[in-house]
Amino acid sequence: MIDDPYTPPETELIEPPKPPGSAFKAVVIGLEVDLGGSLLGSIVLAILLFLVLRAQGMNVSQIRHFAHNLPEFSWLWQLSVANGLCFSFLGGFIAARILQRWSLPASGVQGLLSALPSFVTDSLKTGGDPETLTVLACVALLILLAVCFGTWLGSRRWEKNAPPVVTASSE
Repeated sequence: MIDDPYTPPETELIEPPKPPGSAFKAVVIGLEVDLGGSLLGSIVLAILLFLVLRAQGMNVSQIRHFAHNLPEFSWLWQLSVANGLCFSFLGGFIAARILQRWSLPASGVQGLLSALPSFVTDSLKTGGDPETLTVLACVALLILLAVCFGTWLGSRRWEKNAPPVVTASSE
C-alpha cells in the first residue's frame, strides 16, 4: 500500500463550543421578549375583550368604563397576569440560551427590570392602597420567579445539548 502524501489525515472533526454570550445582550433581549410580548399579548386581550363586549351590545363608553373599573382577581386580570408571566418565563429562557449558562445575577436583574414597570405604573394608578400594593408586590415576585425559572430551565436545556468537554486527563 502506497501512502499518498496529498491525502488528508483521517480524523474526526469536532466543532469547538461557542463562547458564552454577553450578559448585557442576554438581559436586553430577554427584556425585549418579555415586555414586548406582554404588550402584544395585552393588546390582543384588549381587542378580544372589545369585540366580545361589543357583540353583547355595549357601546364604546360603556366598554371604556368597564375596562377602567375592572376588579382585582377578575378572570380578565388573572388572564393578563398569566400572559405576563408566560412572556417573563420566555424572556428568561431566551436569555439563558444566549448566555449558555445559568446566571443568577443576570436573571435577577432581568426579573427586577421586568417587574418594576408594572409595579410602578399599577401602584401609581391605584393610589397606594396597602392591600393593592401587597397584591402588586406578590405579582412582582412571581414575575421575578418566572424569569429565574425560565433562565434555569433554558440553561439546563443547553447543558444537555452541550458537546462533551475533552480535558487532557480524560485522553
